[in-house]
Amino acid sequence: MARPGRMSNLDLHNALLVMAAVHRCYPPARPREFKCAWPDVLEDAREAYGYNETDPVRFVPDADQIDIAEQVWRLLNAYPDEEDRRLVCAVIQSAIQATGFPRERGPRWRMVAKLMHRDWRTIKRRYENILTDIVLRM
Repeated sequence: MARPGRMSNLDLHNALLVMAAVHRCYPPARPREFKCAWPDVLEDAREAYGYNETDPVRFVPDADQIDIAEQVWRLLNAYPDEEDRRLVCAVIQSAIQATGFPRERGPRWRMVAKLMHRDWRTIKRRYENILTDIVLRM
Protein backbone atom coordinates (compact mmCIF):
# COMPACT_ATOMS: atom_id res chain seq x y z
CA MET A 1 0.00 0.00 0.00
CA ALA A 2 1.31 3.42 -0.88
CA ARG A 3 2.14 5.79 1.92
CA PRO A 4 0.48 9.20 1.94
CA GLY A 5 2.35 11.54 -0.35
CA ARG A 6 1.52 11.25 -4.02
CA MET A 7 -1.23 8.69 -4.44
CA SER A 8 -4.33 7.91 -6.44
CA ASN A 9 -7.94 7.87 -5.23
CA LEU A 10 -7.80 4.11 -4.71
CA ASP A 11 -4.58 4.38 -2.69
CA LEU A 12 -6.16 7.09 -0.54
CA HIS A 13 -9.30 4.99 -0.05
CA ASN A 14 -7.17 2.00 1.02
CA ALA A 15 -5.16 4.20 3.39
CA LEU A 16 -8.44 5.50 4.88
CA LEU A 17 -9.55 1.88 5.38
CA VAL A 18 -6.31 1.19 7.25
CA MET A 19 -6.92 4.28 9.38
CA ALA A 20 -10.45 3.14 10.23
CA ALA A 21 -9.27 -0.38 11.05
CA VAL A 22 -6.53 0.95 13.34
CA HIS A 23 -8.97 3.26 15.12
CA ARG A 24 -11.46 0.41 15.47
CA CYS A 25 -8.76 -1.65 17.24
CA TYR A 26 -8.14 0.85 20.02
CA PRO A 27 -9.15 -0.59 23.38
CA PRO A 28 -12.70 0.16 24.50
CA ALA A 29 -13.54 2.42 27.41
CA ARG A 30 -13.07 0.66 30.73
CA PRO A 31 -14.95 0.98 34.02
CA ARG A 32 -13.89 3.93 36.17
CA GLU A 33 -12.77 1.70 39.04
CA PHE A 34 -9.75 0.52 37.07
CA LYS A 35 -8.30 4.04 36.69
CA CYS A 36 -5.25 3.49 34.49
CA ALA A 37 -5.04 -0.33 34.60
CA TRP A 38 -6.46 -2.16 31.62
CA PRO A 39 -7.31 -5.70 32.68
CA ASP A 40 -9.50 -7.92 30.54
CA VAL A 41 -13.08 -7.24 31.54
CA LEU A 42 -15.52 -10.09 31.00
CA GLU A 43 -18.66 -9.00 29.20
CA ASP A 44 -20.57 -12.18 30.03
CA ALA A 45 -20.34 -14.27 33.21
CA ARG A 46 -20.49 -17.47 31.15
CA GLU A 47 -17.13 -16.58 29.62
CA ALA A 48 -15.40 -16.77 33.01
CA TYR A 49 -15.20 -20.56 33.08
CA GLY A 50 -14.24 -21.20 29.48
CA TYR A 51 -17.62 -22.42 28.28
CA ASN A 52 -17.26 -20.37 25.12
CA GLU A 53 -14.21 -21.62 23.28
CA THR A 54 -14.43 -19.32 20.27
CA ASP A 55 -12.44 -16.13 20.38
CA PRO A 56 -13.18 -13.48 17.76
CA VAL A 57 -10.38 -12.91 15.30
CA ARG A 58 -9.23 -9.34 15.76
CA PHE A 59 -7.22 -7.14 13.45
CA VAL A 60 -3.88 -6.29 15.10
CA PRO A 61 -2.19 -3.31 13.44
CA ASP A 62 1.55 -3.22 12.99
CA ALA A 63 3.80 -0.14 13.18
CA ASP A 64 3.52 0.69 9.45
CA GLN A 65 -0.27 0.64 9.57
CA ILE A 66 -0.32 2.89 12.64
CA ASP A 67 2.06 5.29 10.86
CA ILE A 68 -0.17 5.34 7.75
CA ALA A 69 -3.23 5.92 9.95
CA GLU A 70 -1.61 8.92 11.65
CA GLN A 71 -0.53 10.48 8.35
CA VAL A 72 -3.95 10.00 6.78
CA TRP A 73 -5.62 11.41 9.91
CA ARG A 74 -3.50 14.57 9.62
CA LEU A 75 -4.28 14.76 5.90
CA LEU A 76 -8.01 14.42 6.55
CA ASN A 77 -8.00 17.00 9.34
CA ALA A 78 -6.31 19.49 7.01
CA TYR A 79 -9.31 19.33 4.66
CA PRO A 80 -11.25 22.60 5.09
CA ASP A 81 -14.90 21.48 4.89
CA GLU A 82 -16.12 19.89 8.14
CA GLU A 83 -19.22 18.32 6.58
CA ASP A 84 -17.07 16.59 3.97
CA ARG A 85 -14.71 15.29 6.68
CA ARG A 86 -17.72 13.85 8.51
CA LEU A 87 -18.93 12.24 5.31
CA VAL A 88 -15.55 10.61 4.68
CA CYS A 89 -15.36 9.33 8.27
CA ALA A 90 -18.90 7.94 8.11
CA VAL A 91 -18.23 6.16 4.81
CA ILE A 92 -14.95 4.69 5.99
CA GLN A 93 -16.35 3.56 9.35
CA SER A 94 -19.23 1.86 7.55
CA ALA A 95 -16.74 -0.04 5.40
CA ILE A 96 -15.03 -1.69 8.41
CA GLN A 97 -16.45 -4.67 10.30
CA ALA A 98 -16.45 -4.88 14.09
CA THR A 99 -13.41 -7.16 13.94
CA GLY A 100 -11.41 -4.47 12.12
CA PHE A 101 -11.36 -6.09 8.71
CA PRO A 102 -12.88 -4.34 5.67
CA ARG A 103 -16.29 -5.47 4.44
CA GLU A 104 -16.20 -7.42 1.19
CA ARG A 105 -19.09 -5.43 -0.28
CA GLY A 106 -17.55 -2.04 0.53
CA PRO A 107 -19.13 0.85 2.41
CA ARG A 108 -22.77 0.85 3.42
CA TRP A 109 -23.87 3.67 1.16
CA ARG A 110 -27.54 3.55 2.14
CA MET A 111 -26.79 3.68 5.86
CA VAL A 112 -24.53 6.70 5.41
CA ALA A 113 -27.16 8.31 3.18
CA LYS A 114 -29.75 7.96 5.94
CA LEU A 115 -27.36 9.56 8.42
CA MET A 116 -26.64 12.46 6.05
CA HIS A 117 -30.26 12.78 4.81
CA ARG A 118 -29.23 12.43 1.19
CA ASP A 119 -29.57 9.89 -1.59
CA TRP A 120 -26.96 7.10 -1.60
CA ARG A 121 -25.86 7.97 -5.14
CA THR A 122 -25.20 11.55 -4.06
CA ILE A 123 -23.18 10.33 -1.08
CA LYS A 124 -21.09 8.04 -3.28
CA ARG A 125 -20.46 10.78 -5.84
CA ARG A 126 -19.54 13.31 -3.11
CA TYR A 127 -17.18 10.81 -1.49
CA GLU A 128 -15.38 10.20 -4.78
CA ASN A 129 -15.18 13.95 -5.43
CA ILE A 130 -13.77 14.56 -1.95
CA LEU A 131 -11.09 11.91 -2.49
CA THR A 132 -10.17 13.50 -5.80
CA ASP A 133 -9.99 16.93 -4.14
CA ILE A 134 -7.76 15.63 -1.33
CA VAL A 135 -5.43 13.95 -3.84
CA LEU A 136 -5.18 17.16 -5.87
CA ARG A 137 -4.45 19.23 -2.74
CA MET A 138 -1.43 17.07 -1.83
